[in-house]
Amino acid sequence: MLFRSPSANLANPASAKQEPFDDLRDWLIAPQRQWLRQLGLRPSESAHGLEDLEALSLGELERSHLLRSLTSSEAPPASEADWLALCRGQGLLPPGSGAGLEVRGLERRRRAMAEMAAALGEAWQGAVVLDAWRCEQQWRGTAVVSCHWGKGGAVQLLELWLQLVLAVAAAPEGRHPERGVLLARDKGDQISATVLRAPEDAVSARQELERLSTLRERWRSSCWPVPPRTGWAWWEKQRRGQSGFAAAQQCW
Repeated sequence: MLFRSPSANLANPASAKQEPFDDLRDWLIAPQRQWLRQLGLRPSESAHGLEDLEALSLGELERSHLLRSLTSSEAPPASEADWLALCRGQGLLPPGSGAGLEVRGLERRRRAMAEMAAALGEAWQGAVVLDAWRCEQQWRGTAVVSCHWGKGGAVQLLELWLQLVLAVAAAPEGRHPERGVLLARDKGDQISATVLRAPEDAVSARQELERLSTLRERWRSSCWPVPPRTGWAWWEKQRRGQSGFAAAQQCW
């Protein structure tokens, strides 16, 4: 566990039901949804897609769910035979030869993710703690790592950035992360890496946490107007000297 001593500014950043870090993370990645939840609304609860009982292949959401749930289990699959054994009789795979095709692709993705993660360095997993802020993290070498079985985007990068800021602010001497790495699906069964540069030092990281915490409190009683993907599209173009407004309009 990484730990730093208490601070008056960050000791009680929010009087919410959630843990402070979880509350800030959920607001950053989905501010509109978080606002509706504060009002007691759950707009996505009644959304149920139609199931094709005769589907010969899985959709990407189903593949991501299988990879996420089975690779984090106590006995994760390590071969195509393992996938078939774990899924047998549960209706998780298509019938007939479709099952074999699916597990072949699932195993390719699992192996690619494992190889890319291993190449980053020695694994470490634990709680990073700063005052009231607490987050379970996975590191590889000097990188804070997030593994996402779907396609990565603004939401996953924002969550990784917040983890990285907390790690830099809380890490004692000798455990300073140099970057954040998002491993996510690319084309087909390939896995790609997106790298985020860490804040310069613990002071700047702590200032960023305080800034984000202040924003969260300021907008607790009203709804933040810009969806994360729209804001990210604006920032990506602006930092390249292009029109962020046009990109935000298109994304919106």
